[in-house]
Amino acid sequence: MALPQEDWLNVAQRLPVGGTQRVVHGRETRANLVIGHESSHYWAYCQRCKEGGKVMKEHVLITGRTAPPTSTNLDLPRDMQRLTSLSEFEQMSIAGFLVRKCMDPMYLPELWYSAERKRLLLQVNGVWIGRDLTERSPQKWLHYRRLTHLLDGDPKRGVVLVEDPFSWFKLRYALRGDGPAVACMLGTAVRRELQLALVRAGCTRAGFYTDGDAAGHQAARAGARALQAFGIHSHRIPIPEGKDPKDLTLKELRDATSIHRIDPPQHG
Repeated sequence: MALPQEDWLNVAQRLPVGGTQRVVHGRETRANLVIGHESSHYWAYCQRCKEGGKVMKEHVLITGRTAPPTSTNLDLPRDMQRLTSLSEFEQMSIAGFLVRKCMDPMYLPELWYSAERKRLLLQVNGVWIGRDLTERSPQKWLHYRRLTHLLDGDPKRGVVLVEDPFSWFKLRYALRGDGPAVACMLGTAVRRELQLALVRAGCTRAGFYTDGDAAGHQAARAGARALQAFGIHSHRIPIPEGKDPKDLTLKELRDATSIHRIDPPQHG
């Protein structure tokens, strides 16, 4: 028979990870109830009653939960912690999220986490951006200072444009300076700041590597029109339907976005 949680859980939750404490259980005269806190669960066992209890730390599971009210706050979280300083359980939860997104920490800068916001945080060119981990927030990505795009590489060699930061980080890692520049639109529209950055850099060709859905197709068409108005030859780079760049392997990304794939189509 399991011990009632009200007999021990509140004590376990106050313990540090790895800690234990002995307390008096019920009407017993000795501290026979041993309570512990592990990285993935809380537990208790009464040596006199021969009964115990275990509660998995579902309340700290990061994904699949309702986004906290503070999820979309635009001030930088004050409870940020390096990923490497989190409990094993929290690190495993975040690692599982990244795997589901076809991501690996090697593609990313140093990772931080806000338990209050349930967001993964990382810094790009001095600007902090945050990804919701619950999958329930109305805004997947936030940036904590005004940001219109991400750009890496020399646009004179051409540019490949993607929608979201994860795709940008993975494609940037796949190319690693060998090939076109990589830009993230932070959405489905090419904002004026990105247009001007490409023009000033002498960019003459662009490939839109947008998601394989209706919104992605529309984004590529609208973006191509916007860049062609500046003399930048643009077209859509094919991608399997239902996929986005981060879903693909590094080799698939390199093959799809090699220089010859973003050359403007020849006519005549």
